Amino acid sequence: GQVRLVDFSGRQVGRPVSLPLGAAPGGKAGAGWFPTGDVIDGGLVLSNAYGPPNEEVWDPTSNRVIRFLPDANVLASAGHLVAWITNGPCLPRCIVHLTNLPTGITSNLQLPTRAVVIDQAAFSPDGRTLAIPVGLGGAWPGRYPTGLVLVDLGTSTVSLLSGSEQ
Repeated sequence: GQVRLVDFSGRQVGRPVSLPLGAAPGGKAGAGWFPTGDVIDGGLVLSNAYGPPNEEVWDPTSNRVIRFLPDANVLASAGHLVAWITNGPCLPRCIVHLTNLPTGITSNLQLPTRAVVIDQAAFSPDGRTLAIPVGLGGAWPGRYPTGLVLVDLGTSTVSLLSGSEQ
C-alpha cells in the first residue's frame, strides 16, 4: 500500500507515500490499486485490481491523480505520453490510443487490418517511435504469425515492420 521515492543513486527521498484510496471494499489506502511499473513525467501508472479495468496516472508527490484512463490497458509510457488500448476484443481494426498527459489530447492510431496487440509496447529512446508487438491474422492467442508494428510519432504513420513476421 505504499511507494518509496528514490533518487538516481538509489537513496530514498522523503518518507514512504501511501497509494491513493482504492476501489476495493472499504476503500482503504492502496487497496485495489497497484503500480504497473510505468513512470510518466513524475507520475506512476496504477492499475485497478478490483472492479472494471481502469488505469490512472498518479503523482505520489502531490497525491493527485493526473489522468484517469477508463477501460484501459497501458502498453507503454515515456515523457508525457502514454500508449494504451481498451480492454476486450478489437478485431478486425484495432486501435492504439496515444494520450498527451499535460493536454489530455488523445490520438487514435489504427493498426493494420487483423493485427491485434499481444504484449507491452515500447517507445524508442529518442521518443520518435512506438514499437508494438502484434498477432497477425486472427484472434490472439492462436496459431497466427506475429510481427512488429512501428508508429512514427511525428507523422502518426503506422506500418508493419518489413521482415518482422514470424
